[in-house]
Amino acid sequence: MIDPQANYTALQELLTQGAGFLDWPEEKLLDIHEETSGWSVGQHLYHITLANASIPKLIERLKAGTLGNTEDEPKPKMLELITEGIIPGGREAPKRVVPPEDLTAELLNRDFIRMQKATKRLEPILGELHAIPNRFPHLYFGPMSALQWLRFMEIHTRHHMVIIEKLIH
Repeated sequence: MIDPQANYTALQELLTQGAGFLDWPEEKLLDIHEETSGWSVGQHLYHITLANASIPKLIERLKAGTLGNTEDEPKPKMLELITEGIIPGGREAPKRVVPPEDLTAELLNRDFIRMQKATKRLEPILGELHAIPNRFPHLYFGPMSALQWLRFMEIHTRHHMVIIEKLIH
């Protein structure tokens, strides 16, 4: 069972942890250590930013009934991964969530903070997420409910924060 309050709280803690890197000097933030990842700390943070940025609005639109539907069949095996908190590694990120090659600390800082604020809009509706019937498809996981989208944000952010921890140690 997905607990929206627990996922929201964990997401906010992870984003606060991520925001702690925004004060790093740009050269350190964008330094790539190929032996650990093809992306720098900053690029992982920007990927999190791009992946999470539109989800609060998506959830709000699911709630309003202006997005998604109840007919698209979920993919049980894929949703099991979401429920269990598993983001399979080794997949190529979709182009729309790949950090730009000319990423700067200024752009990262601006967009990360904006995304972080957007996620906080979900707090007042956490208790309503379970009752939202519409689903909207994720590229890999298929049609997901509002609860599953919130869970995805948390586990996907955690997945990249674990990689960041490996990069800094």
